[in-house]
Amino acid sequence: MPQKSIGRRGVIVGAVAGGLIAGPAIVRAQGQNGVALVIGNSKYQWEAQLPNVRRDAPDIARSFQSLGLRTELLQDVGLDAMRQAIDRFKAGSRGVNIAAFYFAGHGASWERDTYVVPVDANLGTPSTVKSLVSVASISDMMGAAAHRLLVFDSCRNNPADGWRQVEATRTGAGDNVRLAATVAPNTLVLYSTAPGRVALDGPAGDNSPFAAALLRQLGSPSINLQTLPGSLRR
Repeated sequence: MPQKSIGRRGVIVGAVAGGLIAGPAIVRAQGQNGVALVIGNSKYQWEAQLPNVRRDAPDIARSFQSLGLRTELLQDVGLDAMRQAIDRFKAGSRGVNIAAFYFAGHGASWERDTYVVPVDANLGTPSTVKSLVSVASISDMMGAAAHRLLVFDSCRNNPADGWRQVEATRTGAGDNVRLAATVAPNTLVLYSTAPGRVALDGPAGDNSPFAAALLRQLGSPSINLQTLPGSLRR
């Protein structure tokens, strides 16, 4: 299968803000009115295994919990379980101050959309996109929260169609522009890598470079969503 050894993870220079936070948005430890959903997919049936995810997802979940967010952690989930979890997350997001979503695993881009990949998906053909979950749909499901943070520690390339990768890179920048224009206000979207790019896991047994940097930011007593993208890049 083309590009079977595809990597996954983020270098810090690839962190991108895909939405805007209007006005102060501070997430503080303890007593925070918010929810979080963390999904870490490492044991793929058809794609390369991602061992670092098994460490990153629980670490991020603990960080969200330490900030007072009611957090659900799922690991190695297929499409049905992923969609059910996102539906629960949608219901739990209603009326809260902050809803946070984090995905670590394989990601892909088709036709200017970025998608997260369940463990039972086969990226061998572009038609697989019909069975994936788009970033835009996840953002839409969080619309009832006052503030939204979405973090995607995954690739944004087209693994099924290597000859189109140059085109994916050339047009991929439109992903962020289009998403920023369609997501609800007070939404921040962070990616671990640039549009059209494959990213690497990092050393075995460690957090990915992107997850490690994010964990350092989440370890503070309070998180300012307005300044988070710049701090994360640095």
